[in-house]
Amino acid sequence: MRYGIRTELAGVTQQQYDGMHEVFGPLAGQAPGFIAHIAGPTEGGWYMTEVWESKADYDRFMQEHVFPKLPPDAPRPKIQEFEVYSRQIKGQLHA
Repeated sequence: MRYGIRTELAGVTQQQYDGMHEVFGPLAGQAPGFIAHIAGPTEGGWYMTEVWESKADYDRFMQEHVFPKLPPDAPRPKIQEFEVYSRQIKGQLHA
């Protein structure tokens, strides 16, 4: 089953998000199992929603690329995980 995760980063600005995305975006785009990344501002920070082929693919990417680069005092995000039942990308419908 495909894996979805919504991450909310309280207090993160667009500039901070842009800096993170500049580092991790190209890596994620080439990562095995990566499908999509969507992000935008919230009232008090920033959110990201990602879709991966599996939780194992997501976990591997985080362990190999993200966690080693985070500072020890990085804020803890609010995370919501979900199974992806269907997804639609322009011109494509996937169940």
